[in-house]
Amino acid sequence: IDPSDHMNIFHFADTIYSNSNFGEMNSWKKIGSPKIESLNAAAIAENNSNLIAVSHEDILMLSTDKGKSWKSISAGLPNAIIENICFDPKNDSTIALCYGNFQNSENKVFISKNLGKTWSNINFNLGNMQIYDIIIDHSPDKNIYLAAEIGILVKPMNSTKWELYNEGLPNITVRDLEIHFASNTLIAATWGRGIWEVALRNRESFPRINS
Repeated sequence: IDPSDHMNIFHFADTIYSNSNFGEMNSWKKIGSPKIESLNAAAIAENNSNLIAVSHEDILMLSTDKGKSWKSISAGLPNAIIENICFDPKNDSTIALCYGNFQNSENKVFISKNLGKTWSNINFNLGNMQIYDIIIDHSPDKNIYLAAEIGILVKPMNSTKWELYNEGLPNITVRDLEIHFASNTLIAATWGRGIWEVALRNRESFPRINS
């Protein structure tokens, strides 16, 4: 969903389409293609939806014109399949991504604060577990959350230590994360144990959605 227009939906395959009528039939328009085969992951910047990042295996591409044209920003990243991508919701120049591979490389999480011109490895104390999703909240600490083989991990943007954020969560792999900003809630989809939610770190847990 386009963060700046919630009626506009993007579809990412090998070619990118958009639909300004929330998916209505016969309303899809072809936007463009990064020409890197079928896409594994995609992310749209929160405050400027002209910025879109997509990946195919180890290739990461960036568009600054809402998908019409593309350039590679893969230099400095590992030769491994990119699992997921996210933008910092408070700073559209910051892109983070993760890898779900099994290799003993300690190259699982990377971040760029200049739209992919340079990259930093922020693996720190993670070791070599698989990381399946990554997301950044809108708190002053800019907490980064990871969906991992052992649950959820979190660290503030400027910290060098990842911590478990698993209280009340089953001992299970987490494969997907979403943030519901209106209720300060982190939502986690697990591998075979359903969907769980928890308050974002250091944020109030209201207004709670009960049904």
